Amino acid sequence: PTHLWPHASGCPRLLRRSFSKAAGTMADVATAPSPTLGKLPEASPSASKAVWTMTKLSAAYALGLGLINNSAISLPFGAMIAGIALSGFFVVGVDCVRGSFLPAKALNDFVGFLVLLPLLRSVSSVRESPKLSVH
Repeated sequence: PTHLWPHASGCPRLLRRSFSKAAGTMADVATAPSPTLGKLPEASPSASKAVWTMTKLSAAYALGLGLINNSAISLPFGAMIAGIALSGFFVVGVDCVRGSFLPAKALNDFVGFLVLLPLLRSVSSVRESPKLSVH
């Protein structure tokens, strides 16, 4: 068996115990390094999950705006809640641009437009952003 860390000769090998199917005894087997992850599989879009997510984010945003307008004491809490909801809107917008939020492309484009509107972002600017690597 080879070392898991070939550059560090003094590192101990990571061992695990496994049953040998042929002999029925315990054998020490060196664990192989985990393969590098390629592209992660996309989650299948579900309309009911999308509606529930948008309902929660909209309620949080409305609560945050209500707390901001209520009094000076609740202003910081309202700003935090509204900011968290807006970051959730951005995540939903990126999912819409990727086409993984709803099953229909036209619905993804429409919801993405509505969700990115309060952030003053357009769907095309998110689609063309090199940092998001949206294909």
